[in-house]
Amino acid sequence: MRICTITTRILWMLFVMSALATTSGVGGENAQNTGQNNSLRNPKYKIIGGGVGLVIAPGQDKNAQPFGKRKTDNMAREIEKLRKDIQNIVGTPKTRSPQQKMFFLKLKDLLVLANSGNALAQFELADRYNDGLRGVKKDSSARFKWLLNAAKNGHILAQNLTGFNYLLGEGVEKNVQQSVRWFWQAAQNGNYFSQYQLGQALESGRGIEKNLPEALKWYKKAAAQGHQPALVKLQLLSPPRE
Repeated sequence: MRICTITTRILWMLFVMSALATTSGVGGENAQNTGQNNSLRNPKYKIIGGGVGLVIAPGQDKNAQPFGKRKTDNMAREIEKLRKDIQNIVGTPKTRSPQQKMFFLKLKDLLVLANSGNALAQFELADRYNDGLRGVKKDSSARFKWLLNAAKNGHILAQNLTGFNYLLGEGVEKNVQQSVRWFWQAAQNGNYFSQYQLGQALESGRGIEKNLPEALKWYKKAAAQGHQPALVKLQLLSPPRE
């Protein structure tokens, strides 16, 4: 199972933003050389600031003729949408959660925290090893090591992902009993993905003894949090009303 990480999403958004910001269109020097005066070349955009703490501002290419107003406005809206999407993922300096703040730490500082038992730092390290970026090479075993450490230290999302890693054999030998153990832990802590997975295990007898009433109990907990597959399960498994 491929987990879409914060880093992957940010890098993709920055790539698209860069492509939008540097589109040269047609025209410019070539248009001038061929005598065409109806150039559609767009005014360039400049990126102010580095990384995700950026501001997009219209630049000025003195040799370029402007895009049609509609095209320019559409590009500006797309860039603004991407900027907001990135902010929603990593927050702003004032609104970042403790987990989001880990994203901006240097590797050496992150390792100090992770080795001291900080679950947030351990989860961030797992994320970096998943991507193979920001100072480390991609390594599924190292990813699982730090994910498991974070799970043991109470990181709920790490507990959920540890369950998936054991279930699918990603970075560790497949072990359905261990997957149930970690899904149960995360489910007890309110993670509805794990509540649903625990329900599935109890319904099918995957790594645990079959128990339909108990499966329904966990499906109900997940459904109460808006998990759609759990709602479907409840409709299929609940006895019909007379």
